[in-house]
Amino acid sequence: MTMSARRTGALALATMIALTAAACDKGSKSGGGGGKGMAGASAVAPKGGLSRALSMMPANSEMVIAIDFKQIRASDLWKKYEGLVMGQVGKGLEEFKTVCGWDPIAKASGALAAGRGKQMDEMTVFVKGFDKTSVLDCIKKAADKSKAENDGRTVTIDGDYVELAKPGKDAIRFIFADDDTILIQRVPGTDAMADKAALQKVLAAKDGEGLMSSATFSSLIDATDTGSALWFVMNGSSSMLAGSGMPFKFVAIFGSVRVGGGVDGVFKLRMAEEKDASGVSAMAQMSMGQIEGTPYADYAKGVKIDSKGKDVNVSFKFTSAQLEAMATQAAALRGL
Repeated sequence: MTMSARRTGALALATMIALTAAACDKGSKSGGGGGKGMAGASAVAPKGGLSRALSMMPANSEMVIAIDFKQIRASDLWKKYEGLVMGQVGKGLEEFKTVCGWDPIAKASGALAAGRGKQMDEMTVFVKGFDKTSVLDCIKKAADKSKAENDGRTVTIDGDYVELAKPGKDAIRFIFADDDTILIQRVPGTDAMADKAALQKVLAAKDGEGLMSSATFSSLIDATDTGSALWFVMNGSSSMLAGSGMPFKFVAIFGSVRVGGGVDGVFKLRMAEEKDASGVSAMAQMSMGQIEGTPYADYAKGVKIDSKGKDVNVSFKFTSAQLEAMATQAAALRGL
């Protein structure tokens, strides 16, 4: 796999890599992040809450994204597709459960990541739900397995810091931010993971530093439903948007998605001026009107576009059947 491909799936990789590599309470309907802005994200933020986590995220981060695994697992949509998703995981998961005695997918509560670069070249990630006792027990069992198989893997446990190394491969390094939250950081410009000193420096950040030092960023978080299954905030000048073909400039793009039997949510564009927001909203509404009579008209009924102040709001709601139809159409287009 190329470096580019690995970075494309960076968040998913960081979420599970620290545990699954060592070896090869499912959420209830009441689970989830709850709240909005700094008061939300309880399923993804470490001890101290979202503001504490953001204080530890680099101030030059271009994007923050969070996924509430607990809320997703409780959804009807997950129940419908769980078998298909788990089938794609492969035998590595079963090997992990055999060695460690627990399922990392069922245990994971959520992940919160901040990064910058076109493919998240720099990234800091908190993964919540993996309690220290279970993880260290798992790693020790994996170490015993490696020793018996003489595969050259070494394990270092130094207080809250863990390092897993194998000849010819990048070492896996992480530190516990609290009793059930793991911190992982990518070394800028590489696929290597940050060492103990770098991770300790992240944890030593003072409240109000990092991303919390930006009043603009804080205001965007306050306007975001951080209790959703997925939410994000991205700087409008992010290098990730380079070459996107957007016909206008904006200060930021942010939004959230809730998952149930289908999905519903909102994406917002924060413009520099109110007149810019109303203009973009009017243009988008006209474009939506042109979908009438096309195979996509049914989807358009679930989309509403308007503006309020400096924000362009694109709200949407799609059923499970509509999502399946979209996937089928997208697959057909890829085959052309």
